[in-house]
Amino acid sequence: MPDRLARVLAAIDAANAADPHLAPDGQPQAFLYGRRMSETLARFAPQASEPLRIAARGQHIERWTIPRASYPEGRIAYLTWRKDLQKHHAARCGAIMAAEGYGADEIARVGALLRKERLKQDPDVQRRQFGIVMMPKGDTITARNNRAGFNGTG
Repeated sequence: MPDRLARVLAAIDAANAADPHLAPDGQPQAFLYGRRMSETLARFAPQASEPLRIAARGQHIERWTIPRASYPEGRIAYLTWRKDLQKHHAARCGAIMAAEGYGADEIARVGALLRKERLKQDPDVQRRQFGIVMMPKGDTITARNNRAGFNGTG
C-alpha cells in the first residue's frame, strides 16, 4: 500500500475513532464501519483503485456530527440529510487527501464516489454500493439505523 494511502486511511480512522456511539465491544461504530467497508472491498475487489479504497473507508466519516434528528421528519428531509452527509463525507475525505498530497482530480473522484454520482454508469460507484450490501449483516451502524427506523422513508 502506498504510504500516502496508508496515511489517508489512518487519518479517516482517527476521525472515526471520535464517534461517541460505541459497538458492544466498546469500539467506536464509525471506526468499525470504515474498517469493515475496507475489508469487504478487499474481498471482492482486491485491485480496487486508491480513490475507491478511500471512498469505502471514508463513507461514514464523522457521520454522527450530522444526526438525522437535526432534520425534520419525512422523506424529503431524510433525502436532504443523506445528501448533506454525502457532501460532508466528500469534503472531509478531500481535506485529508489534500493534506497528504493528492491532486484535485483524485479528490474529485473520491467525492463523486461518495456522492454516488453516475451510479448506473460508473463501475466504481457500483462496487462501493455492492460493498455496502455485501458487508456482514452484524454491522453496528446498519443494525442501529434499522432499529431507529432509518430505512429511507424518514
